[in-house]
Amino acid sequence: MNHSKFIAKMVGCFRDGFGDLNSSFWLGNEKLHVISAQRDHQLKIDIWFNNTNDDSAYLHYNLFRISSEASKYEITLGSYTGSFEYDYMDYHRDMKFSTFDQDNDLAGQNCAHTAFHPGGWWFNACHAIMLNGIYGAPWDTGICLFQRNTLDKNCSVVAVDMKIKPL
Repeated sequence: MNHSKFIAKMVGCFRDGFGDLNSSFWLGNEKLHVISAQRDHQLKIDIWFNNTNDDSAYLHYNLFRISSEASKYEITLGSYTGSFEYDYMDYHRDMKFSTFDQDNDLAGQNCAHTAFHPGGWWFNACHAIMLNGIYGAPWDTGICLFQRNTLDKNCSVVAVDMKIKPL
């Protein structure tokens, strides 16, 4: 998969969607808004790790909604269940979507415009999980899970699927 296509994208790219449906793509925040505004959906994020056991884990939210472009595609998440003890998306609840050219996060700088987080996401100040980075890269640019309460991190992510399903 070519994950560099997620790096330094402008807000319009994330709004409209991009990539190859057979490998790596972003559906588009506007499509996610339209779909999730019609009825309630749930979100499941499957994450695979680079180790000898083909290890995987998931996060599940019983509600998923994306607001309109005027509201900066703010994410709403319901209750968490999943195979992780830590809710990695909790830090991103009710955050607006930030990109290389549109800073909507709560940090002192644009998280999506730094060398440390080069991709669009629902940044807070900056992230506990950011799935639009580069797989296999080090902590500063890679796709990592960051447990904010213990400062533990796992940068061995090799693949991710984010899926929504109507309730």
